[in-house]
Amino acid sequence: MVMYWFAYGLMNRSIDKWFSTPVEEVRADTHAMATLLANYAMQNARAEAFAIAASPEVERGFSGHGFSGVVSEFQHHELTLQGGFALAIRDGNAEASFNVPAPWLVLKDRLPLAEAGLGHPAQFTWQQSDYTLGSAAAPGGGLILVAIPLPREFSQTVRQVEVSQQRYYDLARE
Repeated sequence: MVMYWFAYGLMNRSIDKWFSTPVEEVRADTHAMATLLANYAMQNARAEAFAIAASPEVERGFSGHGFSGVVSEFQHHELTLQGGFALAIRDGNAEASFNVPAPWLVLKDRLPLAEAGLGHPAQFTWQQSDYTLGSAAAPGGGLILVAIPLPREFSQTVRQVEVSQQRYYDLARE
């Protein structure tokens, strides 16, 4: 009888320790990793937007000399856009664009413009691709928007890990 109670107490204590601390640590670590990657991608998008906005072609475009130079500047950044897209916005209208997946009138309601403008991680999904959005003020009151895609497998993997963690967490509560 003593052996039974000893084994019972040992098992309960071991299971409780196994479920509580490691699962919470993994959850916190996964969240931290996802946040770090989101911030890194957002910083890249913002840096790209700032680099484009600082170019003389963008300044000329927003000072009334046409936006063909802005499109050329976007094309020069094709490699660093990593398959993403760029827009030059003035008075709420897209004056120039590169590699956009849809017309501006369709995109503009789906983009997290307020978050990007404040420098917060601004992510959105377009046709099964996750993007992070960065913005920079252009000379003359315009705005440069840059959307860089996140790795397809990353977002899916983070969701799967979160679901698995939730199942463990629910199991630990029982």
